[in-house]
Amino acid sequence: MSEARSAPSARRWVLDLAALAAMLSVTVLVFWPLFDGPRLFVGAYGGLVLGLAIAAAGAIWRWGMLTLAGATVAGYLVAGGAFGLPSTTIGGVVPTLTTLRELAVGSVTMWKSFLTTVIPVSPADGHLLVPLTTLLVTSVVAGSLALRVMPPAWTLLPVTGSVALAILLSTPDPPVWLPYVLGAAFVVVAIVWLAVREAWSPRRASVSVAGTAGTGTSGRTATRVVAGAAIVAVAAGAGIASQLLAPPHEVRDVARDTIVPPFQLHDYASPLQSWRSIVRDHPTSDEPLFSAAGLPEGARMRLAVLDGYDGLVSRVSQDGDAQSGRFEPLRSEMARGAEGERVEVDVRIEQYEGPWLPDLGIVDTVTYTGSDERAELLRRGTFFNEQTGTGLVAGGLRSGDEFTVTAVVPERPTADEIGDAAFAKVPLPAAEGVPDEAATTAADIIDEADNQVDGALSPYARAAALEEWLQNSAFSHGLSKEDTGRAEDDPMSRAGHGAQRITQLLTSDQRVGDDEQYAVAMVTMARALGMPARVVMGFHADQNDPHVDPFIASGATVHAWVEVAFDGFGWVTFDPTPSEDNVPEEITESPRQEPRPQVLQPPPPPQQPADEPPLVPNERGENEPDDELISPVMWRVIAATGIGLLIIALLLSPFVIIGGIKLARRRRRLSAADPSARIAGGWHELIDRATDYGAYRGTPLPDGATRHEEAVTIATTLEQPRVAQLASEADARVFAPRDPTDDDVAAYWQSVDDVVDDMRRKATRRARLRARLAVRAIGRNAPFRRGMRRLREKVAEARTRAQEASTR
Repeated sequence: MSEARSAPSARRWVLDLAALAAMLSVTVLVFWPLFDGPRLFVGAYGGLVLGLAIAAAGAIWRWGMLTLAGATVAGYLVAGGAFGLPSTTIGGVVPTLTTLRELAVGSVTMWKSFLTTVIPVSPADGHLLVPLTTLLVTSVVAGSLALRVMPPAWTLLPVTGSVALAILLSTPDPPVWLPYVLGAAFVVVAIVWLAVREAWSPRRASVSVAGTAGTGTSGRTATRVVAGAAIVAVAAGAGIASQLLAPPHEVRDVARDTIVPPFQLHDYASPLQSWRSIVRDHPTSDEPLFSAAGLPEGARMRLAVLDGYDGLVSRVSQDGDAQSGRFEPLRSEMARGAEGERVEVDVRIEQYEGPWLPDLGIVDTVTYTGSDERAELLRRGTFFNEQTGTGLVAGGLRSGDEFTVTAVVPERPTADEIGDAAFAKVPLPAAEGVPDEAATTAADIIDEADNQVDGALSPYARAAALEEWLQNSAFSHGLSKEDTGRAEDDPMSRAGHGAQRITQLLTSDQRVGDDEQYAVAMVTMARALGMPARVVMGFHADQNDPHVDPFIASGATVHAWVEVAFDGFGWVTFDPTPSEDNVPEEITESPRQEPRPQVLQPPPPPQQPADEPPLVPNERGENEPDDELISPVMWRVIAATGIGLLIIALLLSPFVIIGGIKLARRRRRLSAADPSARIAGGWHELIDRATDYGAYRGTPLPDGATRHEEAVTIATTLEQPRVAQLASEADARVFAPRDPTDDDVAAYWQSVDDVVDDMRRKATRRARLRARLAVRAIGRNAPFRRGMRRLREKVAEARTRAQEASTR
């Protein structure tokens, strides 16, 4: 007999666990577009399998909620490293102290980091802890409900909650087909699972009889499955049709659209403003800014990409459609799929101090070395713009800092390879304050170049014409002999790159300047003609001696160049600065020296220096908009708190669900229309609470027993002699010729509550906690159970009549 009962139980467990794995796979696939590579599935399914195993163990050994929660935390600490942080473990499996520390800290901090990082998310940065934790907690809660609670529909609450959480954390623009496929699959699995669970339930099995009874049950099961599939088909068709009729280009709102990284770009001055001081204070390799070992021949170390111009300063733009001002927390594996030479460059900071991070090529990973505390501080404070390859370190770099840049350096295309390629259409901010002379001079240069060739100039030839015209100019840093230590001053050349300085450069009889002026001049002319151009400031070796290892960055190797975007080739480098050998001719006319007052060298920047605190917080007016009362930092705190509360809610969901079910049943019994039904409901409430306190521990729940039989059990196990009196009173009230009054009902329920309170007082603290979380009584005396009881009685009567008829 026991074997006959154990087989259905075993197959039901297999069914429940398989259905949960299938439904929770929807959560995994919602996370899928966010991650770069298949490593997601290791972490997510690892958490799923671990959670279901813990839930199964808890059901077998009947663990309480506290034990189950402890097992979940232990499983997370033991296996979380292998699934989410393999780089911190021994052999990819055994956790270390670093693993345990990052798992503990990451359970709190990973949510903010996950939301503020750029998509696709790199598993190497520890972001696998988000799907791992989500699937682990959800599978423990859902598995426990499925294997312990009789109505299986309650299991869908944590499962759908995990899907909703994954959608909230996911991308706003997933693949078009993904929501339809995942939604339909989830509904199909849920309906089939619920239908089969109902068909396999002990209640249904107990009413099955030989012959037609079993066939009828199978037929009804098949009918329900087919009906459920039809409902899914209709719902899916309606959903697809509504989507086809919806306005195009709609994207869903997700949390990462609201939460922005804690980074304010306006706090940092443009590095091009420091050009003259770099050249003056670090003239040779004896005054190095930083060194770079492993730099390939001809490669350039980039400091910043500057695509904005306001008539005073060339800077990183923060407005318009450009993405150059959007800096995200540093992540790994940013160059996946990039083509070119893969290099590792070890950088050591010497006398350089500033927030701008030296790098090169298409950056894949930046790894800080040195002391663990300083390296961790730098890593957390580094923000990166993958569109431009520009990095910023909040707090700045200082002497002694070390890091390794892993990057892909693409091969520079030649003019013949570019050919007639058109300019690329890239979002750039509108340049402001550009002098009119930039447009007129550029037009004259192009017209002159066009007259020298047959046919129209190619886009590349037009950009090259501007470059060549500027290269045929004079070079000078404009430093004094006191600054250079030479016998004479440099030829006069004003610092700065504002509109007045660029106008002077373009209209003078003799153009004199250095990289700062020539790069900005070419960009302003190119942008005036509609070319997508930007300034890049950085460092590279002399072209006559391009291979120096280690490379020393100093005022002698600092440069500014121009990049122009072409279709199919990306950003192509141009060097408009003349050779340093192009010394200007001596000029004796004095009027040229009139604009040399110190107040104009350099022109005042529109923003405070990087080493000063921003003035904005101290100069806020009283008439600011109300929406600034809640700062972005506060929004981040609110969002992080909300996510944390959501995780806590998932952990506490069994308490809430079980308590909600019991409260709903009590209210339903108290609000029954028939007074006799309310009396009967009071008795059922007493039996349920007695069951919670262990009246039937170790024995099957009575099915069809009389009230007096149940009263004997409760009076014996829980020492409640008053239960027999309540059983007699319930029988008298229910079967009386007249309905009980409302006062009778209230008095009976008060007696029931008194007995339950006495049970609670006599129970230990552990027993009271177990009673609050007990689920065995759920489903007892439910409407469908009473229906099954009546059905069994009718089947038994029919079988008795059939036997009597056969004996006649």
